[in-house]
Amino acid sequence: MEHKNPEHLPAYHWEKKGSALFTVANVSKYRELRRSSFRLLNHIQKIGRYVFYTGEHKPTEHTKHNSTETFQRVLVQSIRKIDRFCTLNNASFIVLLDEQKAGNEWRERNVEAYTLAMFEDASEKCRTLIEPPLQGESYLFQTLQCADWLCGLIGRLTTYAVAPEEFDDWELFDTYFATRIANVALPCSGLDHKKAAKVTKVVAQLSANDC
Repeated sequence: MEHKNPEHLPAYHWEKKGSALFTVANVSKYRELRRSSFRLLNHIQKIGRYVFYTGEHKPTEHTKHNSTETFQRVLVQSIRKIDRFCTLNNASFIVLLDEQKAGNEWRERNVEAYTLAMFEDASEKCRTLIEPPLQGESYLFQTLQCADWLCGLIGRLTTYAVAPEEFDDWELFDTYFATRIANVALPCSGLDHKKAAKVTKVVAQLSANDC
């Protein structure tokens, strides 16, 4: 698989984004990518951990979409869902976000908004969140890079689920990864559905060759 590093950055300062990693060409051509993704998801399941997803369908009209508002809504929704899960399982959690390029003003404004939403809403207080979301540079933290890879993959799965006729060549993401993601998804994430028996059978056949 070709890894371009146009700025010739040192390895510890360079990363491959999930949107660039999980392309139709890469998944089709590189067995190593499929196998490494399978191993990652298998390990998450083996140690009893989860993949989490929440999101919303963007408006079809570009002018009606506000990325900042969408980000805020989805993040608060995610935190509250994880909080409910941790409450039921007597656990606590921290949220680590990929650093936003908008700078400190964006961070201060949004952290304040999240803090108000999490701690001042009496009906939706997040009691298991240790502190408001933190930010980290994804090129320095492998866990953030890994999360970005999974986001890239899940983004394709959900897009195909919503509009398969528009993204028909993305069916291979569904074939290779949908059931595997569903098997490790947090129950409240919206990805915990089980695929049809036909798809499960196909995945089992592919696994024999790719794992």
